[in-house]
Amino acid sequence: MADIPETPISPESEPAGAIHENGHRRRISDRMYEGGARGMSRIGERLHSAAESFDRRSMAGSGRICRGEQRLAGRLEHAASYFDESDPRELFSDVDELVRRHPYRTMAIGVFAGWVIGRILRR
Repeated sequence: MADIPETPISPESEPAGAIHENGHRRRISDRMYEGGARGMSRIGERLHSAAESFDRRSMAGSGRICRGEQRLAGRLEHAASYFDESDPRELFSDVDELVRRHPYRTMAIGVFAGWVIGRILRR
């Protein structure tokens, strides 16, 4: 086989359609990223408000239930901070890592979530 010299591809050497297509893909990717970031921000806000609600409820009472509500409020606050501070790419990377480390647990959670959604939709 003859060696074909590699020539760097520059925007000037690419066909006009390829440049347009790459730009279009980049815009779609950027829009999806921004939408994911907005969604994560909304989830973070809702988790913050849920944590505040549990925290207020736990302050009104006493006993084991209140301590459980305080722990739950702390965990919700931690999750809310994660969603506020992370970007979508980091979230997907973390989920990918968890799935690789715990594949059976992930499948069990998926089956359970599917069962719950099926029960909700059946009604």
